[in-house]
Amino acid sequence: MHTNASRARGIGPARFAAAGLLAVLSVYLLFHGLRAAVAYTLYFQSKYGPAKDDTAAILRLNEKAYRLYPYNGYSCTWAAREAYGNALALTGQARGAGLLTTWKWCDRGLALDARNRDLRRLKSRLLRAEDLPAAVSNWESFVEWNFWEPGNHVFLAELYAEAGALEKAERTLAILKPHPRFHARAKRYVDAARGK
Repeated sequence: MHTNASRARGIGPARFAAAGLLAVLSVYLLFHGLRAAVAYTLYFQSKYGPAKDDTAAILRLNEKAYRLYPYNGYSCTWAAREAYGNALALTGQARGAGLLTTWKWCDRGLALDARNRDLRRLKSRLLRAEDLPAAVSNWESFVEWNFWEPGNHVFLAELYAEAGALEKAERTLAILKPHPRFHARAKRYVDAARGK
């Protein structure tokens, strides 16, 4: 039976500690949620706002978003694609700097999701210029996981053909037989590699 004295003491020390812990956790989660919301807003502005046609502004906004909340793979993908498209339009050192920026965003995004199709393809495109066998290996490992998408096999056939791996390219063409449109695209790469 509780006495008035035990009621006067209030909650016990264990309950007080638990309540304090919950309060601290709530404040932390609120802070984390606010950071994520601001980061997603910055990403949204970079993709759909007035900055959508300005690559430098897009990269600035996504950099800010990344510093606030580095878990938004969409932001990394968008920034990498924009950096790559911009880099291809440049020459010399500016192009090199743009490609380095693309690498940075690719690596950030792939650290979050190693199976991101857009970033894996972009990484293969970047690798292709420096190390074709590494590009092939990168895309092969992705296609082993995401084998059901015919477009993935078309790009794989393209890489095989460019690398001179015509036997592998032929096997990839056989996989694409049930998909005439994709088969025709891949066949163009293989035929070009054969010199037809």
